[in-house]
Parts: sequence; C-alpha cells; structure tokens
Amino acid sequence: EVRIYRLVPGTDQHDCWHSDVGDDRQVAMSVNLSRGRTEGGTLQIRRAASTEVVSEMTNPTPGDAVIFRIDPSLRHRVSAVTGGAPRTAYAGWFRRSPEFSALPRPQSLARSS
Repeated sequence: EVRIYRLVPGTDQHDCWHSDVGDDRQVAMSVNLSRGRTEGGTLQIRRAASTEVVSEMTNPTPGDAVIFRIDPSLRHRVSAVTGGAPRTAYAGWFRRSPEFSALPRPQSLARSS
C-alpha cells in the first residue's frame, strides 16, 4: 500500500495523531518527493498514553527518507508546512506478510502468462 500526499504552506494542512497499526504493517517510510527544499512538515512521534513528543524528524531535501517502527503503543503525525514551497511525499509500509498476488505484475511477466 502506497500513498502520495501534498501539504501546502499557509493552508494549515497537517496530519493528525494516528497509528498505522493494521494490515501486518511493521515499518513505515516517508520519502520527500518535492521539487526543492521544504520547511516544516515534521514527523512527530509520541507514546499513545502521553502528549509528550518523544521524537521529531524532518526530511526537507528531495529524496530524503524517514523510516520508523509501527507499534500499537506509538502515535505519529506530520506538522504543517511552513515557508514558501509545498511538500509532496510518498508514504509506504513494509508488512510482515505481504500479499504478493495483489502486487502489480511486471509487463514482461504479464505477457508471458
């Protein structure tokens, strides 16, 4: 499962606290797909039972990636983007048991079947 999203500065767009637990997800990854450096859009992580942020990570440069563990005891969010440039990002998950039958097949394999 993959998502691409864009946060635009000056719009107060942000991601609320949530957990990505489910679908056998073990690890999450966010890759910066923006055209240039961005400001804000910080990934924040906290324990589910607390409001204290225990970790903050930014990936302002195109191509930068952040990888983090999925755990029922953790929550995360992405803060609003500041500055002048929008932030476009790829969000994806590594699963314990991927369903390979649901993945797109390469064109060369699809023709030979």
